[in-house]
Amino acid sequence: MSHGRDKCSRARRRTAGIHERARFLGRDPPRAEVRYVADDAELTLVLNDSLTVVESERTDR
Repeated sequence: MSHGRDKCSRARRRTAGIHERARFLGRDPPRAEVRYVADDAELTLVLNDSLTVVESERTDR
C-alpha cells in the first residue's frame, strides 16, 4: 500500500517549513490554542470544545 505513504510524504513536504504548537487554555469554557509558525508569519487559533475557531490572529514576522 504505497498510495498512503505517497500522500503522507507529499503532505510533509508541503508543510516542512511550518511548526505547530498546541496548548490547553482551561476547562470553563474548554478551549485550546494552536499556533502555526512559518518563516514569514505566525497564525494563532483558539478553538472551543467543538473544534470551532473562536479567535484568530495572524502576525507577520
